[in-house]
Amino acid sequence: MVCIQENLLTRYLELIKPCVSEQLIDEPHWADIEAIAQWLPSPITNFFGFECRLGDPTPQADFLLSVGADEAGQRILADKSPRYPLADTLLQEPVWRQVQQFSQTWLDESSDLHANVNNIWLEFDVNGSSTEPPIPSCFFGSQTILVNPDAQEPAAASSHRWVTQTAIAQLQGREMDAALEAQLLKCLEALPVGSHIFQVGLMLARPVNMVRICLRNITPKQVLTYLEQLAWPGSLEALSPHLIKLSQLADRVDVDLDIDPQGIGPKLGFECYLRAQPKQNPAWVELLDYLVTAGWCLPQKRDALLSYPGFVRERDNRDRWPSHLRKLSQFVGEGQEGVFFRGLHHIKMVFHTDRMVEAKAYCWVSQQLIGKPAVQPAVPKVIHQEFCDFLPESVAQDLLEFAISHESHFVPSEVNQYSTSDDQRLERLSRNSLLFSSNLPENIKAPLLQPLQEILPQALAALDLPPCNVAGLEVQLTAHNDGHYFRVHNDVPKPDEQNISRLLTFVYYLHRQPCPFRGGTLHIYPTSEIDDVTKFYPQQVFPAHNSLVLFPSHYFHEVASVSCPSTAFADSRFTLNGWVWQSSDPSHTTP
Repeated sequence: MVCIQENLLTRYLELIKPCVSEQLIDEPHWADIEAIAQWLPSPITNFFGFECRLGDPTPQADFLLSVGADEAGQRILADKSPRYPLADTLLQEPVWRQVQQFSQTWLDESSDLHANVNNIWLEFDVNGSSTEPPIPSCFFGSQTILVNPDAQEPAAASSHRWVTQTAIAQLQGREMDAALEAQLLKCLEALPVGSHIFQVGLMLARPVNMVRICLRNITPKQVLTYLEQLAWPGSLEALSPHLIKLSQLADRVDVDLDIDPQGIGPKLGFECYLRAQPKQNPAWVELLDYLVTAGWCLPQKRDALLSYPGFVRERDNRDRWPSHLRKLSQFVGEGQEGVFFRGLHHIKMVFHTDRMVEAKAYCWVSQQLIGKPAVQPAVPKVIHQEFCDFLPESVAQDLLEFAISHESHFVPSEVNQYSTSDDQRLERLSRNSLLFSSNLPENIKAPLLQPLQEILPQALAALDLPPCNVAGLEVQLTAHNDGHYFRVHNDVPKPDEQNISRLLTFVYYLHRQPCPFRGGTLHIYPTSEIDDVTKFYPQQVFPAHNSLVLFPSHYFHEVASVSCPSTAFADSRFTLNGWVWQSSDPSHTTP
């Protein structure tokens, strides 16, 4: 045994291995993965997985694991966990010492890494010739790598020097190549407003001088414009139909670019994400069937992927459960249980120069403790109300035609008053949509607001809210087109001097049929605390034409990025949305 500890990462694999089809990973490749895991203590991660090549008949997978900020693994990598030290032999390898240095800086609360880095991924190639000890490639995650939205101002490359001069330099063990740094900053400065780099990767296990960047919140049209601006050495004409098709099949498509000192390389990655798992979302079957038909996925691997999601419970495996996890369950008390959940993370399509060449699946494993209220705050059973076919279809069509015929009245939705330019910049990074700038005519508002008032008592009761004094209804008309979004926020301003405040948010959806866009899903988080948003999986509301949704205004929520291939205004996601205002003074009620 390479590591002399009892709790090795191999213990986690022993629980998962029987649940994974041999079509995905066969016995020889399990042995290779276990040879990597025996070097690592199991508390280093609670989220790991496998990268499976879908068109390759060999049942082979690479191994990867995540270490989050403020998790035990961060201290283990930084050599600050005496109970779970990494093996001396491992730390004799330069790459592992570089990871250790990065992690120590990451732990330092005064450092740029502590302020900006959310996680680090270690990815191990498993190809039958893996080194011993294993050498990882490294990806670090951040939500702060984005472009200045003010077009008249040059992007402040200096604000992202921590990426090149600290993060990359420490992981490489040397200063970043000047030409490579210039190319990376060029890619950053060219980012569309609203998109960001969520991961930066270094292939430390391979003899290459390159950086991989992973982009999020970027539409197909923006991808093509971005690649053209950066002089990508591939065929945009050949790429375009593939990109559009993937955006139709997936809820979100992220983009991976490889950068070397000469510019971006010809290989691109497109990470296709879908909400939920196959049993809850048949779109997984549609996506995988498409890959099989196109020849990028073998049928047996499609079937193996669809059967992969599930879980392993502590109560069914007490003899095999890792000892430190047993002690954790016992510590938190009766009724608490450890679970390893399995699921499909995303499908990655690889495009090279002028053709799609490969499909990969990323399968995750998450170790969690369930049944403890303190781990996740109690969630109300009902946090929103939906009404399908809310208005007569003829009325819905009249409202839609009004919106489409008044395109000239829509302006960018910057409606707040700003005390500083930084406040305005933050707003522009947070939202991107169009707002009807004129006063809405009564014959447009009344058909919605009158039936809305009628169903308010029903909605309040369903949301477990007491009857209220309605002080007024506010409504606006918005349009979301290609690349538009609204980041996480809530709708509760401070009550005014008459103690009137927003109680409910409502959204009424309008769009052409069949739906001409993808995305635009409303995500509602059952919390009024921004720091708690990441503790919840959001309840999702799809923008069905002629449907209405209501939810408490203090809940945080967001609008996912919209992909509208035509970019025609008439193909937008239109909403009549607004707020129900309440007052503590009965004299302010409005019928």
